[in-house]
Amino acid sequence: MATAGGGMAAPCWVLRCCSCRLFQAQQAKRSAKWSCSVCGQRQALLKVYGRGSGRDCRHHVQKLNSLQGEAEEAIARTARCCPKRHAVVSVVMIN
Repeated sequence: MATAGGGMAAPCWVLRCCSCRLFQAQQAKRSAKWSCSVCGQRQALLKVYGRGSGRDCRHHVQKLNSLQGEAEEAIARTARCCPKRHAVVSVVMIN
């Protein structure tokens, strides 16, 4: 794939921030560290959720963030309508 300047476009990765939990597209780098463009958190590259052109990765990021948002809304709705059902339970392990 050629860019407007005639060169090849840099490959991109789909990454997820460990702090703000948002997916984002970043240009592929040799470094094993990257910075979140939303919250600025510097972190190790743990998992690549997708690879491809910038356009493809941006589309995938939109889809993943949308699905994540829908899942969080569903959990919040369920917690509001059934608060006893989602109570936090503590487990004590005895050796």
